[in-house]
Amino acid sequence: MCGIRSMNEPCRCHVIYGPGPNNYGRGWPEIDFEIPPELLERLIMKKVDEIQIKQYRKKPVVIHAKKITKEMTVTTLEGTMTGNPGDWLIIGIKGEEYFCKDDIFRETYEVVE
Repeated sequence: MCGIRSMNEPCRCHVIYGPGPNNYGRGWPEIDFEIPPELLERLIMKKVDEIQIKQYRKKPVVIHAKKITKEMTVTTLEGTMTGNPGDWLIIGIKGEEYFCKDDIFRETYEVVE
C-alpha cells in the first residue's frame, strides 16, 4: 500500500510479504519505507514512458452551459448525476447533459462572443 498526498512529500509505503492477499497480522515479514519525491517523480515518468502515455488537448468545440442555483439531477449515459448550487449544467455537442464543478469549468471553458 502506498499513499501519495502530494508530489512534494515522500510516498509512505507499507508492504507485507506473504503468499496472498489478507496477510496482515499473520506473522509475515513487513516493511515500512518512504520514497523521496524526486525518486517518485522519476519512477512515475519512467512508467509513463514505458506505456507510452501521450498528452492530449481538448478540441475547440462549442457547448451550452448554465450555472445552477439549486440542486438538480440529470440522466446521463453513466446514470443519474446530481449537480449542486454553483456547478455548471453543460449540454454537449450531441445534446448530452452533465455537470461540471465551477473551478474546472472556469479553467476549461470561455464565453463565445
